[in-house]
Amino acid sequence: MSVVDLMKTLPVHLIACLLAQQPLGAGQGSWQAELTPHKLSHSSIWGYLAQGLTLLGNLCGVSAVIKEVSVAINQDSTFHERVLDLANLALSCLAGPEARHSNAAAVDPDRDQECLNRAAMVPAALNAVLYAFQPAAAVADVELHFLCMELFKQAASPIFLDAIFDAVAVVINMVRSALVSGNTSLDLYMLSYHAGVTMQVLAELTATPLFYYRLAIQEKPFAAPLRLIAAGLDLHSLPLAPPPFKQEGLTCVPILPGIDTHSTAATQGAAELLSARAMALMLCFSDYEATGFLDQAAGHLATSELLDQCVDNILGYAGLALQRPKVSAVPVEFTGEGQMQLNSLHMAEVLTDDSNFRQRAMDSLAAPMAHALSQSPQDFASAWLAGQEAFELHSKDTVNDATYLLLSSLSVEALRKANIIKALAMNLHLARPDKDPGSFRHTLALEAVERCITLFMTLGNLHWFTSATCPPQLENYFADLLVEQVKKQKQDQSLKQALQGVLANLQSLYQHNQLIFQAAHQHVPQDANLVLSQDELKLGERLILHLRTVHSSLPETTD
Repeated sequence: MSVVDLMKTLPVHLIACLLAQQPLGAGQGSWQAELTPHKLSHSSIWGYLAQGLTLLGNLCGVSAVIKEVSVAINQDSTFHERVLDLANLALSCLAGPEARHSNAAAVDPDRDQECLNRAAMVPAALNAVLYAFQPAAAVADVELHFLCMELFKQAASPIFLDAIFDAVAVVINMVRSALVSGNTSLDLYMLSYHAGVTMQVLAELTATPLFYYRLAIQEKPFAAPLRLIAAGLDLHSLPLAPPPFKQEGLTCVPILPGIDTHSTAATQGAAELLSARAMALMLCFSDYEATGFLDQAAGHLATSELLDQCVDNILGYAGLALQRPKVSAVPVEFTGEGQMQLNSLHMAEVLTDDSNFRQRAMDSLAAPMAHALSQSPQDFASAWLAGQEAFELHSKDTVNDATYLLLSSLSVEALRKANIIKALAMNLHLARPDKDPGSFRHTLALEAVERCITLFMTLGNLHWFTSATCPPQLENYFADLLVEQVKKQKQDQSLKQALQGVLANLQSLYQHNQLIFQAAHQHVPQDANLVLSQDELKLGERLILHLRTVHSSLPETTD
């Protein structure tokens, strides 16, 4: 049997196996005997399918560089249709009737291998489709665009778009089920890896405008991606908690190092990376302002409740990021925590800039913001003004202690902004630990500066008000909540003294962002507004001026 014959036959064979729920013909003198004299068998249909899909993807990848094979495959008008039908059937089965059985496998130690096989099938199916539809000779910058063009010519492509997002959501739910059940025999890192590697490819596809706009015109726009995002954001909900916190009743409190182990430690940071990827995907969707992702999702019956759930979880993550104990007290244990916290802050900035969610964000973030702003000037500067604490929070964001991991929106605008901020951070000579290698230090500086900018812009958004579009009760609403929370949290001081400390930190935050603004307009004037605009500076200044007015109106001693 030739490679071409194998490629043409394999999709049909795997479809038949999936329908029969068992491997067919293995080791019984069928066409497999032409490939190897060894008996082919597998204990699980899911493992057989995962390996079959992996083989199909590898064959498609190799065929693209072998002209004779590529020509022969492309002459078969049904090949691509069969590959897509196979992927749709496998993914739809996993995300639909098999979802319940997948969760059951995740909590049963006797089914650990089956659980991993089910999860492995998802990236294998995605890779098979992508390799099958890759252009014969593509330019790197436009490869995904042309791949999407070929994929979307297929009548079954809308099914694939829903099925791949839903299948990844099922794998994430399997991770959560295993964590909640306490199944310690399961390799949770590998289970999470199968979801994470698929989400990385989906993030790259989402950054391709053609792919994004095709999602926007689905029958239920963005419903499947939002189900995936919701699953990623739900990973740490009760009874679990994002590190370095644990659940006590309905609240989160910091873990005690040496005494407590955070609830997702078994994934070695992979659960946090999944949540970070979910927020990065949502950030990428939000970057496409032309289609108004948040407005469209909020206004559609199929997605409005999902979006509300996602918003509540994001604000919860951001609130905990603002209240994280110092690294010296609770060290960062695994890769993923820093990325998860940074992306939650980025998403909080996006949500506070949207009228659909601003008041909810005000109510949710007032207490955490009061906590962050009430720190001592030294601690605040270290954590939020690109100081040592900010660097330490991201010191574990590496893979195998070598490759730096940065999970955020992959849109062209977001990547351009990140490169500008990285260059500015170096030009400003911000904190740079000598022990870190150059490229790692540059990326740490990028994240440290992003924390500074994001906190400042979020505060400005929270205080923003215009009588043209905002209800009158929202004028100074956040500032009043902030003052109330400062009073509640700093009962050992008078309110005037506590607000004096808050104002000092706000002034330092404003000055650092003003420095960044000036550097951006000096070095990259054409793209400076991508980083920080004059209007955004004024929003933060407006909050400071209002709080100064409140402070000056208080007596010297206040109960």
